[in-house]
Amino acid sequence: MKRYCYRITVMLILVSVSTFSPAPWVWTPESGKFVNPKWEPKKTAKIQMEYAHSLEEKKEYKEAAEEYKKVAKFFPGSAFAPEGQMAMGRMYEKTGKYYDAFLGYKSVLEKYPSYGHVDDILDNIYKIGNDFLAGRRRYLWKFKILSATDKAAEIFEFLVEQAPFSKFAPEAQFKAGLAYQKTGDYKKAIEAYKKVLEVYSGTEFADDAKFHIGMCWYDKSRGPEYDQEATDNAIKELYQFRKKYPQSDLMGKAAELITELEERKAEELYRNGVFYEKQGNYISSKVYYELLLNQYPDSKWSKKAKKTLSSAGFKQMEEQQEPVEKRIEKENKLMGGGVDNRETSVTMPLDEAVEMVTEPVGGAVETVTNPVKNVLTPDKKETAESDENMEEAQTGGYSD
Repeated sequence: MKRYCYRITVMLILVSVSTFSPAPWVWTPESGKFVNPKWEPKKTAKIQMEYAHSLEEKKEYKEAAEEYKKVAKFFPGSAFAPEGQMAMGRMYEKTGKYYDAFLGYKSVLEKYPSYGHVDDILDNIYKIGNDFLAGRRRYLWKFKILSATDKAAEIFEFLVEQAPFSKFAPEAQFKAGLAYQKTGDYKKAIEAYKKVLEVYSGTEFADDAKFHIGMCWYDKSRGPEYDQEATDNAIKELYQFRKKYPQSDLMGKAAELITELEERKAEELYRNGVFYEKQGNYISSKVYYELLLNQYPDSKWSKKAKKTLSSAGFKQMEEQQEPVEKRIEKENKLMGGGVDNRETSVTMPLDEAVEMVTEPVGGAVETVTNPVKNVLTPDKKETAESDENMEEAQTGGYSD
């Protein structure tokens, strides 16, 4: 029974192979195995190139690409190998497989550095990178659904690596940054833009690169959670851009972004002020409101803060709270051994701290501070009496 099932399985496999294979498999004594003639190369590189070219003329580009591919695969040392790779890239472009085309062109530059037409190859690669950056998609099996923006960055960086001083290099380096920025990889985008400023500072892409460094921080600051560091960095980079490139066409856009970012910073200060006000901490609330007025006086949030500070109710609550705040501050210094926790480098002697805290008490000052001073600087006579009293207490008043 098992043998019968095995035979049936083998027959089904043979039927499926004969049904779906594009050409029959044949036995070759030379190799000692079955081969598919359609997948085998021609006898020489020249014949292989001619066959592939005939398919191209028939506009059978998919089949032609596979035949051109065989030239370099099976005849890598022939003079036709780099030409076959170039032709393969062209065929992939015609069938919409642009990334495969890029890989074909890339292999020519890497494997056959002495091959001519370098500018043509770089131009083809550059166009593919531009198409990917513009939104052209890649194939997943037979469906063109994959984003190719990340591949654009790869292509542009390859161009710069292969030809750092070519006419394509400055723009390719800048567009690598654009591609990373579009994918949300702001760290790599900033690195790419900084390279423009370092290597191609004298080109027309330098000011754009500086502006987009600020834009990367701006985009990062707009995440689901407020990022204060990103906001600060964006403002800093955009101010530097305006100072260094005052003639740039992007000056107006930079000014708009700075206004938006500073309004966001102003709002943060205002909301902190409101928070402490609702908590009943009017002293801290006033600090944030005044900081807002000093840093962003033209902000719409400054108008709200000014209105709050000038209100009779806020002033009254602040005045009532201020003495309490000062008393708590003094007590905190005393509990900390005379150390101000906010400024650890400032130290106050303990007796002075006690005197400061008890100052409002009036006549009780001397009563409180004198014992403390006696403890801090004991008199020799008092020390001796204290020791004698201690000994008497321990012996119950008796001595030998």
